[in-house]
Amino acid sequence: MLITIGECKIEVDEKATREFYSEHFYPNDCGCSGCRNFREAVSALPASVHEFFRSCGVDDLRLITEISPYAMQNGLMLYGGWFHVVGHMSGAIEKAERVPTSESSCSKLGRLLGVRKRGHEILSWSESAMYELAPCFSIWFKDAIDLRQPGFPENALQIEISCKLPWVIDEPCEYRI
Repeated sequence: MLITIGECKIEVDEKATREFYSEHFYPNDCGCSGCRNFREAVSALPASVHEFFRSCGVDDLRLITEISPYAMQNGLMLYGGWFHVVGHMSGAIEKAERVPTSESSCSKLGRLLGVRKRGHEILSWSESAMYELAPCFSIWFKDAIDLRQPGFPENALQIEISCKLPWVIDEPCEYRI
């Protein structure tokens, strides 16, 4: 699958990604209420989100490598996290901006921003580098892999996500700001 975002060309090997996940099923199994809610709520995401990930070889969104619940805002839970896929990217122009450390996780609009450290600078991906799959779900790509799963191919990309999901599990949400 070839994805073009601005000048960046992203090529995802759907078959190799699907093959890895079929042989190495690593669902997110964190027991915190935020992660359990994510695993339940992703089934209600719009079809466009599920179709995109299936086209990348990720058939089950519970296979997310890392998920972080941040805070409940306006009745929706803000999450950030990432998936690994086999592929490569070229022509990426880093769209980063300097942000104060205290603002490095959420923008004024409540969207998660990816944060990287380079020397003593803290850079955050600008929201303009994000691609919106649905009004509640945005992605961007990285060629640096965090928490590589055992056996995952070397030619890998990381699909970062920022999403807002309803609280669907039958227990109080403890992530209020």
